[in-house]
Amino acid sequence: MYGIANVPCFYRLRDGVVFGRKAKSTAWDTWKAYNDVTPALCSLATTPESVKSFIKQLLERFVILLYDRASNLECVNQAWKQLFTQKSRSIEGIPPTKTSLIQLTKRATYQAGYCWGQVMIAAPELPSPNEWGWIRKELKWLGSMLNNSTRSCKGL
Repeated sequence: MYGIANVPCFYRLRDGVVFGRKAKSTAWDTWKAYNDVTPALCSLATTPESVKSFIKQLLERFVILLYDRASNLECVNQAWKQLFTQKSRSIEGIPPTKTSLIQLTKRATYQAGYCWGQVMIAAPELPSPNEWGWIRKELKWLGSMLNNSTRSCKGL
């Protein structure tokens, strides 16, 4: 159910902004309650050519449940708006936007699937990180930065 192939991508997503300040146990409990996300995590732990739309949908639903277990919403942007405007959550207590989630998922896939997933291969073939949500700044690869929710809501 929660095989070793799932764990690298799960941890990479957990350590990123996707899970925010949610405790590790909350993320695990949400995963156990929403087992439908397991195939998505398995897929991301391989070396996919891209992140398929059905994978993105499963991850969106998982992230929504992580922030609001009772939600019936399917779109993270709708959940974002509802948690902020109707449930009075602080900006720090709401999920990332859909665009941010996609970028974070791409970066997690690159690290978990391509880097960690091929660690035992002598000369792994790695795609360019800029195809997977990374940007090159001087001599370093950095996660591409999108407007975070704090900056996005200043006008509200």
